[in-house]
Amino acid sequence: MQKYKEKVTSLIKEQGHVSITSDLWSSIAQDSYLSLTTHFIKRQQTCLHAVPFDGSHTGERIASMITNCLQALGIAEKLHVVVCDSGSNFVTGLCDGNIPNIPCLAHTLQLVVKDGCQVQPCVSALTAMARKLVGQYKHSNIACKTLQKIQDVEQDWMNELTDNPNGASDDPDQDYQLFAVRGTPEAAIILEPEVNGVTLPMELDTGAPVSIISQKVWEGILSKTQLEKSDTRLKTYTGEKLQVLGQLQVQVKYGDQVQQLPLLVVAGNEPSLWGRNWLAAIRLNWAHIKQVHMGLGPLLQKCHDVFQKELGTLQGIEVKLTVREDAIPKFYKPRSVPYAMRGAIEKDLKRLENLGVIEKINYSDWAAPIFLVPKADGSIHICSDYKVTINPVLQVDQYPVPQRRLESSN
Repeated sequence: MQKYKEKVTSLIKEQGHVSITSDLWSSIAQDSYLSLTTHFIKRQQTCLHAVPFDGSHTGERIASMITNCLQALGIAEKLHVVVCDSGSNFVTGLCDGNIPNIPCLAHTLQLVVKDGCQVQPCVSALTAMARKLVGQYKHSNIACKTLQKIQDVEQDWMNELTDNPNGASDDPDQDYQLFAVRGTPEAAIILEPEVNGVTLPMELDTGAPVSIISQKVWEGILSKTQLEKSDTRLKTYTGEKLQVLGQLQVQVKYGDQVQQLPLLVVAGNEPSLWGRNWLAAIRLNWAHIKQVHMGLGPLLQKCHDVFQKELGTLQGIEVKLTVREDAIPKFYKPRSVPYAMRGAIEKDLKRLENLGVIEKINYSDWAAPIFLVPKADGSIHICSDYKVTINPVLQVDQYPVPQRRLESSN
């Protein structure tokens, strides 16, 4: 570190003027830092300083810390300009401290693009749907595990069948195991693809490496399709051998997908199975397959207050927030808002008060400013900016949930 500091100091002394980019950022642990990066005319750049920045992010403190850093490095007289974002605390502090500054062009463009997207109803609706979808899997352990299992199993099928897409064995003496030849109708998942133009009900069997139909089905609806010789040998999970009569090359249509796939014919009257070789070629609608159908009438009637359109509240639970011992209370004044929005803000605050979400108090050591989020229907959503007050000093217990992945052996 000392060698790096000496190298940077020596490099700066050679320059007549320097520009600086400065920003405040937070680590994963919610610790705040102020960083300074120099930019030379010779298109060189290096990090000058990165220091912890605890407490309030006021303009006065920001300007004071930047000034101290410039003086300590001996470049206060060489400073050309400080590039920063458009945050009011940064801009106000630098201007009050007589530090030349300009807004970051990239940050300004990002704000323009963001605001432009938010005023488009279709973009706002799509963003809300994506956020809701991600939130479902982020906050629900069950949903996340279910999605992970589906993704892992599909990947296993793809890995197993990449070098052998038709399900045929390179070893003529290899026996394929069928994990479920006689499935119970109650537990079976039935798919109905069109095979050579004929609808063929088939049971989805992830334990079967190949897809099969019985001799009876072949003679009944697919007898016009030529039966080719096959060296594939099949046996059930319990070791019972199945007589393979041959293989068909059929056109399979499922939804808007059409594939030319192999289909084994076995003796007897076994159920038709959709195996993993077809799964590798045709993507199924897992959301529809895994959809749970149940009668919700009694549940909705029993818990009708939970499913009301009005905003609900959690009652009888007291939440305690613990802050660090050295935490200093922060009381922020209200941010200025457009005059045209004041009526809508007062109306929404009154609504939240009537619902019991917020309540009036006479005194508090802590106060966070609010900001507005426009909705697609033209209304507003009031949010509190706790990241500038209590969030940085909260003592949060972390309990990571261990992730377990499905393992399979070939």
